[in-house]
Amino acid sequence: MRLLSLLSLSLLVGCPGDPKDSDPRDDSSPTGADSTGPADTDGDGSPDDEDCAPDDAAIFPGAAEVCDSIDNDCDGEIDEGALTTF
Repeated sequence: MRLLSLLSLSLLVGCPGDPKDSDPRDDSSPTGADSTGPADTDGDGSPDDEDCAPDDAAIFPGAAEVCDSIDNDCDGEIDEGALTTF
């Protein structure tokens, strides 16, 4: 009977390395992302060193130019060829 109790207790405790025992906040495992790449603060896909507005995701090289008095596509010209007004 004692052996059965010990066996039951060991099953309740779980095994070391069991996925349910892992800490979801632990980000030390590889995720496939390359953390050595250039920074992109606003997440618009354009590295900060190429982005004329690294804190604004709507402004980046190649973005659509809109008529808003802002250089949306980082080409040094404001509202050139813009067809949309905001």
